Amino acid sequence: MSASQPPSSANFEIDFADEQSTLEIDFDFLRECSTELLQAEGVAAAELSVAFVDHPRMHELNWQFLQHDETTDVLSFRLDEGPMTEEEPLEGQLIICAEMARDRASDFDWTAREELVLYLVHGLLHLVGYDDLTPEERDKMRTKEREHLARWGFSPQYAEDRQGNVPATSAQQSPADSLSDDSVDSSIKE
Repeated sequence: MSASQPPSSANFEIDFADEQSTLEIDFDFLRECSTELLQAEGVAAAELSVAFVDHPRMHELNWQFLQHDETTDVLSFRLDEGPMTEEEPLEGQLIICAEMARDRASDFDWTAREELVLYLVHGLLHLVGYDDLTPEERDKMRTKEREHLARWGFSPQYAEDRQGNVPATSAQQSPADSLSDDSVDSSIKE
């Protein structure tokens, strides 16, 4: 592959789990969004799982991994360590609260689908190394979110206190432990 050629979408394995009944989810569109974002961010290969859950399940996971006694929009888990290469793909997991996307969308004057895509973009950016711990990092991350969302015709309207922009915390477990039989160490970001 030459430096000017983008990586093949065949290098991206993105699995979805729908554990909610709040929203009908277009997995093909979300797979396309994920692949385009990862390619634009220079990721050569990735193995990701994305689970869509409701408020009770997200509340449970947020408590289990961050000890936050509330629901949240997205949890991001980087499951691998070291640089991302074609031989060693980015491995990660996102947990997205579809019910929150439905509930919060009207607060920001757009659809639940757009809010859900924002959560996906936010989580993916955490996986590729962006953070939102400081105002400067948050500004950089929001700029990237807007850039990627514009690819699909979306334009987010942020409130200063928008939920989901809180400091990241390390965890010793992955939600993969809860959603599958695999046990791995991970880094978690919200």
